[in-house]
Amino acid sequence: MNLWISSKAQCQQKHCERNSTLQSAIGWLYAWKGVILAAVILLSIVIYRPFCKYMCPLGAIYGLFNPASVYRYQVDQDKCVHCGLCARICPMGSIDPQDVSSVVGKCIKCCACVKRCPTGAKYFDHEGYLYHQHELEEQYAGRRAESKIFL
Repeated sequence: MNLWISSKAQCQQKHCERNSTLQSAIGWLYAWKGVILAAVILLSIVIYRPFCKYMCPLGAIYGLFNPASVYRYQVDQDKCVHCGLCARICPMGSIDPQDVSSVVGKCIKCCACVKRCPTGAKYFDHEGYLYHQHELEEQYAGRRAESKIFL
Protein backbone atom coordinates (compact mmCIF):
# COMPACT_ATOMS: atom_id res chain seq x y z
CA MET A 1 0.00 0.00 0.00
CA ASN A 2 2.81 2.36 0.91
CA LEU A 3 4.55 1.61 -2.39
CA TRP A 4 1.39 2.48 -4.32
CA ILE A 5 1.07 5.85 -2.54
CA SER A 6 4.69 6.80 -3.17
CA SER A 7 4.49 5.85 -6.88
CA LYS A 8 1.28 7.84 -7.17
CA ALA A 9 2.97 10.87 -5.58
CA GLN A 10 5.92 10.54 -7.96
CA CYS A 11 3.57 10.35 -10.93
CA GLN A 12 1.71 13.44 -9.79
CA GLN A 13 4.98 15.30 -9.29
CA LYS A 14 6.17 14.42 -12.81
CA HIS A 15 2.77 15.35 -14.21
CA CYS A 16 2.90 18.75 -12.49
CA GLU A 17 6.42 19.35 -13.78
CA ARG A 18 5.27 18.62 -17.33
CA ASN A 19 2.25 20.89 -16.97
CA SER A 20 4.30 23.75 -15.60
CA THR A 21 6.71 23.46 -18.54
CA LEU A 22 3.81 23.45 -20.95
CA GLN A 23 2.12 26.34 -19.16
CA SER A 24 5.27 28.44 -19.23
CA ALA A 25 5.67 27.72 -22.95
CA ILE A 26 2.13 28.75 -23.91
CA GLY A 27 1.11 30.78 -20.88
CA TRP A 28 1.08 34.08 -22.76
CA LEU A 29 -1.21 32.58 -25.41
CA TYR A 30 -3.59 31.29 -22.77
CA ALA A 31 -3.58 34.64 -20.99
CA TRP A 32 -4.20 36.48 -24.28
CA LYS A 33 -7.24 34.29 -25.04
CA GLY A 34 -8.56 34.96 -21.56
CA VAL A 35 -8.17 38.72 -22.01
CA ILE A 36 -10.01 38.60 -25.35
CA LEU A 37 -12.83 36.52 -23.85
CA ALA A 38 -13.18 38.86 -20.88
CA ALA A 39 -13.16 41.91 -23.18
CA VAL A 40 -15.88 40.46 -25.42
CA ILE A 41 -18.04 39.56 -22.43
CA LEU A 42 -17.65 42.98 -20.83
CA LEU A 43 -18.18 44.83 -24.11
CA SER A 44 -21.33 42.77 -24.75
CA ILE A 45 -22.91 44.53 -21.81
CA VAL A 46 -22.66 47.96 -23.41
CA ILE A 47 -22.23 47.30 -27.16
CA TYR A 48 -24.48 45.10 -29.28
CA ARG A 49 -22.39 42.39 -31.04
CA PRO A 50 -18.90 43.71 -30.24
CA PHE A 51 -17.14 40.65 -31.64
CA CYS A 52 -18.98 40.93 -34.95
CA LYS A 53 -18.35 44.66 -35.21
CA TYR A 54 -14.74 44.94 -34.09
CA MET A 55 -12.97 41.55 -34.01
CA CYS A 56 -14.53 39.20 -36.56
CA PRO A 57 -12.23 38.58 -39.54
CA LEU A 58 -15.20 38.18 -41.89
CA GLY A 59 -16.60 41.52 -40.75
CA ALA A 60 -13.21 43.11 -41.40
CA ILE A 61 -13.20 41.76 -44.96
CA TYR A 62 -16.77 43.00 -45.50
CA GLY A 63 -15.72 46.38 -44.11
CA LEU A 64 -12.80 46.66 -46.52
CA PHE A 65 -14.87 45.84 -49.58
CA ASN A 66 -18.09 47.58 -48.51
CA PRO A 67 -17.32 50.85 -50.37
CA ALA A 68 -16.76 48.90 -53.62
CA SER A 69 -19.63 46.47 -53.10
CA VAL A 70 -21.50 45.19 -56.14
CA TYR A 71 -24.61 44.36 -54.10
CA ARG A 72 -26.00 47.56 -52.61
CA TYR A 73 -29.50 48.06 -51.44
CA GLN A 74 -31.51 50.82 -53.06
CA VAL A 75 -34.09 53.09 -51.48
CA ASP A 76 -37.19 54.16 -53.37
CA GLN A 77 -37.63 57.69 -52.01
CA ASP A 78 -41.27 57.80 -53.16
CA LYS A 79 -42.16 54.77 -51.02
CA CYS A 80 -39.96 55.60 -48.03
CA VAL A 81 -41.86 57.21 -45.15
CA HIS A 82 -38.67 57.81 -43.11
CA CYS A 83 -39.94 55.80 -40.15
CA GLY A 84 -36.38 54.78 -39.24
CA LEU A 85 -37.31 51.14 -38.65
CA CYS A 86 -34.50 49.96 -40.90
CA ALA A 87 -31.94 51.94 -38.89
CA ARG A 88 -33.26 50.53 -35.61
CA ILE A 89 -33.25 46.88 -36.70
CA CYS A 90 -29.91 46.88 -38.52
CA PRO A 91 -27.76 44.53 -36.43
CA MET A 92 -24.57 46.40 -37.32
CA GLY A 93 -25.96 49.93 -36.92
CA SER A 94 -24.93 50.69 -40.49
CA ILE A 95 -27.91 52.80 -41.53
CA ASP A 96 -27.95 56.48 -40.67
CA PRO A 97 -31.26 57.28 -38.86
CA GLN A 98 -31.37 60.80 -40.37
CA ASP A 99 -30.70 59.62 -43.94
CA VAL A 100 -31.85 56.02 -44.34
CA SER A 101 -30.54 55.84 -47.90
CA SER A 102 -26.90 56.08 -46.76
CA VAL A 103 -24.75 53.37 -45.21
CA VAL A 104 -22.39 54.77 -42.61
CA GLY A 105 -21.00 51.51 -41.20
CA LYS A 106 -20.27 47.95 -42.22
CA CYS A 107 -23.21 46.43 -44.09
CA ILE A 108 -23.09 42.63 -43.83
CA LYS A 109 -25.92 42.17 -46.37
CA CYS A 110 -28.20 40.42 -43.89
CA CYS A 111 -31.25 42.01 -45.57
CA ALA A 112 -32.95 42.76 -42.23
CA CYS A 113 -33.75 46.26 -43.51
CA VAL A 114 -35.16 44.93 -46.79
CA LYS A 115 -37.31 42.28 -45.11
CA ARG A 116 -38.74 44.54 -42.41
CA CYS A 117 -39.39 47.72 -44.42
CA PRO A 118 -43.15 48.34 -44.02
CA THR A 119 -43.51 50.02 -47.43
CA GLY A 120 -41.03 47.94 -49.45
CA ALA A 121 -38.88 51.00 -50.10
CA LYS A 122 -35.59 49.10 -49.60
CA TYR A 123 -34.60 46.56 -52.21
CA PHE A 124 -31.70 45.02 -54.08
CA ASP A 125 -31.70 45.49 -57.85
CA HIS A 126 -28.52 43.69 -58.90
CA GLU A 127 -29.56 40.96 -61.34
CA GLY A 128 -27.04 38.44 -59.97
CA TYR A 129 -28.37 38.86 -56.46
CA LEU A 130 -32.00 38.62 -57.61
CA TYR A 131 -31.28 35.53 -59.71
CA HIS A 132 -29.69 33.80 -56.74
CA GLN A 133 -32.54 34.87 -54.43
CA HIS A 134 -35.22 33.50 -56.78
CA GLU A 135 -33.24 30.33 -57.36
CA LEU A 136 -33.09 29.67 -53.61
CA GLU A 137 -36.77 30.49 -53.15
CA GLU A 138 -37.77 28.07 -55.92
CA GLN A 139 -35.53 25.32 -54.59
CA TYR A 140 -36.35 25.54 -50.92
CA ALA A 141 -39.75 27.25 -50.59
CA GLY A 142 -41.81 24.04 -50.41
CA ARG A 143 -39.26 21.87 -48.63
CA ARG A 144 -40.12 22.60 -45.03
CA ALA A 145 -39.62 19.54 -42.85
CA GLU A 146 -42.39 18.33 -40.61
CA SER A 147 -42.03 18.95 -36.91
CA LYS A 148 -40.98 15.92 -34.92
CA ILE A 149 -41.05 15.33 -31.22
CA PHE A 150 -38.09 13.42 -29.82
CA LEU A 151 -38.51 11.72 -26.49
